[in-house]
Amino acid sequence: MAHDLALTHNSLTVNLARLDEAHRHVAAIYPALLPMRTTCGVVRPRGQDGPIRTALRRRRGVATWWRESLRARRLARAAGRSTHDMILGDIRLAIDEALETIDAASLHVVNLGNSALEGGRWSVDGLPRLGRTVSAEVGRSVDYGWFSAVAGRAVLVTGIDEGAVGGLAPLLADTPHLLGLAEDTGAWLLVHPAAARVRAQWRTRRSAPFGRRPATATTTTPTARPAPVAG
Repeated sequence: MAHDLALTHNSLTVNLARLDEAHRHVAAIYPALLPMRTTCGVVRPRGQDGPIRTALRRRRGVATWWRESLRARRLARAAGRSTHDMILGDIRLAIDEALETIDAASLHVVNLGNSALEGGRWSVDGLPRLGRTVSAEVGRSVDYGWFSAVAGRAVLVTGIDEGAVGGLAPLLADTPHLLGLAEDTGAWLLVHPAAARVRAQWRTRRSAPFGRRPATATTTTPTARPAPVAG
């Protein structure tokens, strides 16, 4: 459901400063619309943040983390990697910082998750974002040309599943990358020569499957070679 509210959202930042204060202000103006789900959390009436409700929300959070960890294990097996090489995090909230960290001049986004797509691929090019050029495409099939050498370019593949990861595994074995997922976003793959450096943005055990982080930075050498892909 959408409500006609006088709210703004700056999609170029993840600034959460004074968020609780902003939520209280919105709650005071629109009490009849509460609870209200926003891009930065749920605005609830006063009195709904007691210890019992807080405990229930934390329990749901733990359940989400456990489901993500189980799926991370399946994705890692499909890629021929260790589960602990995986990241549990929403790449949408970290992409600008990630590109800054690896000094990427441009970003190409590939979305494989649009099941409603008809009539082949859709693409767009030349979008400016924070001084970088962004291009994007939507499709149903895996294209090895995505990872062809382009100086300074990062590639972000979204909407992937175990089958897509398994199909890319032979190429990823020799390609620097970072593989992650979040329940709301799905699985994602960031490809860039310096992709391993982006791991530092997710430092907590919440960002590690089953709470176990790798002892060293991710490398491009898989822990187990995947079986050859037919076709």
